[in-house]
Amino acid sequence: MLILAIKKTLLKLPIMKKLILLLMCCLGGFALQAQTQIDGNVKDQNGLPVLGANVIVVGTTDGTTSDFDGNFSFSSSATSSQTLRVSFVGFKTVEQSISLNGSTVTVAIILEESGQQLDEVVLS
Repeated sequence: MLILAIKKTLLKLPIMKKLILLLMCCLGGFALQAQTQIDGNVKDQNGLPVLGANVIVVGTTDGTTSDFDGNFSFSSSATSSQTLRVSFVGFKTVEQSISLNGSTVTVAIILEESGQQLDEVVLS
């Protein structure tokens, strides 16, 4: 009964409205694209949280920074195997492979201190 009512309604619509309806239905599928939630924690070698560490999925614009407790959380539309890059001033950059398949991914990152020191600046 419902299908018959829909057919009758579509037959009465002008061609332009049918095309717009079809276009909206097709584009609506892209809005439902899978998003993978990425959660985690960033700590240093002593187990202390790292505030403000940059966390990104390499090759995308998806990322965030860690909060006061070293926690981070963001979503990414990327799929399959990706590389998560975590960096912070004074620490070595860490890259970790993750699999993005639409379910939540949880990672724990430990940053090691960098052996590089900044050169001093003399103002005169």
